[in-house]
Amino acid sequence: MTVLNEHDITPEYTRFLALCSHEYFYAWWIKTIKPASFHQLDLNAENYIQQLWIFEGFTSYYDELSLLRFQILTPKQYLTFFAQTITRVQQPKGRKKQSLAESSYDTWTKFYKQDENAPNVIVSYYTKGALLAFVIDIHIRQCTNDKAFFG
Repeated sequence: MTVLNEHDITPEYTRFLALCSHEYFYAWWIKTIKPASFHQLDLNAENYIQQLWIFEGFTSYYDELSLLRFQILTPKQYLTFFAQTITRVQQPKGRKKQSLAESSYDTWTKFYKQDENAPNVIVSYYTKGALLAFVIDIHIRQCTNDKAFFG
């Protein structure tokens, strides 16, 4: 495998690769963990569920992490992306007002229909869920001396 250096690919292409990574991991992850009750969802209508933070957030944790593991990103590039995720969660006041479960449930009415007050009242289940996945991963690693990890 050829190791790319940080100047080989543009930020736009890196974002595209992260999106591909997200969707690939999502297809495997959801097939693996999807509860039986989710097999009956009406895909022609909005479905109100509280677990999107698990599905999308944990998947978002692997967007750039998998690119790092495959040496498409350098550690420096990965940490830059991770710092951006932390900033996107920490800056808006909504992170203190809306839980991940509420963010998941309200996705159709608040997340995808944002107004000027959105940063004050909502949090993204993608980014905050990714940070929670990171915390869980680090906790598992600490408890097992790096013998087990999330994903």
